[in-house]
Amino acid sequence: MQQAITRPHGGRYYQPKKIKTRTHTYADLQRWQALSLPEKEEWAHATITKALKDTQLQSLAYSGGKDSTVLLHLIRQHKPDIPVIYGNTTIEFPECVQFTRNLVKAWSLNFYEARPDVSFWWVVGEYGWPLMGKTFGVGGVAHKSSREQFFEDLMQEGRLTGQYKIQAEIPISSACCTFLKERPSQKLQKQMGIECVFLGILASESRQRMFNFLKYGEYYYAKNQKMYKCHPLAIWTDDDIWAYIHKYKLPYAKLYDMGYYDDFGEWIGHKRNGCMFCGMDLRFPNNHLSIMRRTHPKIWRFLMIKKGLGKVLMSLRFAIEEHQFDIFEQMYGYKDVGEYLERFPCVFDRI
Repeated sequence: MQQAITRPHGGRYYQPKKIKTRTHTYADLQRWQALSLPEKEEWAHATITKALKDTQLQSLAYSGGKDSTVLLHLIRQHKPDIPVIYGNTTIEFPECVQFTRNLVKAWSLNFYEARPDVSFWWVVGEYGWPLMGKTFGVGGVAHKSSREQFFEDLMQEGRLTGQYKIQAEIPISSACCTFLKERPSQKLQKQMGIECVFLGILASESRQRMFNFLKYGEYYYAKNQKMYKCHPLAIWTDDDIWAYIHKYKLPYAKLYDMGYYDDFGEWIGHKRNGCMFCGMDLRFPNNHLSIMRRTHPKIWRFLMIKKGLGKVLMSLRFAIEEHQFDIFEQMYGYKDVGEYLERFPCVFDRI
C-alpha cells in the first residue's frame, strides 16, 4: 500500500500530483529569442491569429506601458475594435495614465477601465506593504488576523526565526496586486463574457515569467479563471520592443524618458511602468523606488514621510541586520526618518 503523505496546509492526506511536462524547452526559447524582429513579428501574428480563430470574444489587458502598446498595435491589424481593458490600480504613474487617455482618443479604442473597490492604503493596512518580492511575504494574500495567528503558532513551536521572524515584525504582502489589479480586471472580463485575454508579457522580464512560458506556452487555457491566455510577445526582448516602436513610430509614455546618470555616467531610467508604490524589487540595485526618488521626488517624499513607508523600510532594514546598529543608527537614531531623508536618502534605495 502506498504511504499517505501529510499535507502541511489544508486537507489531511493527498496523493502526489503528476509532474506536468513543459510545453517548451529552454533551448526553444533561446532559439526563438535569437530570431530577427520581422521573424518575431510573424511569430506574434501567428499566435494572435490562432487565438482569434479559436475563441469568440477576446480582450487586451492594457497597462499604458510600452509592451502592451506594441501588442495593441499588432492585434489591431487583425481586430481593430478589440476591447481594451485598462487595469487602473489608482496608483499608476501619472505619465502612463495621461498617455493612455491620449491614446484612447488618438486610436479611437474600444476602451474599458477596471478600477478596484478598495484603495492601496486599505490593502496595506489589512495585509501589508508590497516589498521584497512575492516569495517573501507570507501567504501572499494572508490577512493580518490569520498572519498573526500563523506567527503566534510558530513562536509557540520555537520556529519563529529567519525570514518568518522579520515578517512577524514587518507587515509584508503581495495582496495589493490581487485586490487592485487582478480581481477588478477579471471581474470586468467575466461581465463582458471574455473568452481569451491577450497580455504583453515577455519571458525575458523575469525568471518566473520565463518558467511560466516554458511550462504553459504562449497560448493556453487557465482553468482557475476559465479563459484562455495568449502571450504573443513571449519570445520578444526589451530591445525588440523598442525596435518595433521606432520602426513603426509608435507613441509611448514619457515615463520611459525620465531618469538620471549615475556616478559612472550610466543612464538609469524606468524600464517598466507598473504601480508607483511597488517595492517588490527592493533587493536589487536601481529598483523601482530608488529611481522614483529622482524622477518623482515630491511623490517619493509623500510616500516615505506622510504615508510612513520610510519608517517601515528602516524597520525592515533593522530587522534584517538582526538588530545590530550601523553607523547611521548610531549617529542619528533609528526613529528619525526625516533626518535620514535629508542626510542619507540613498539609505531607502535598497534593502
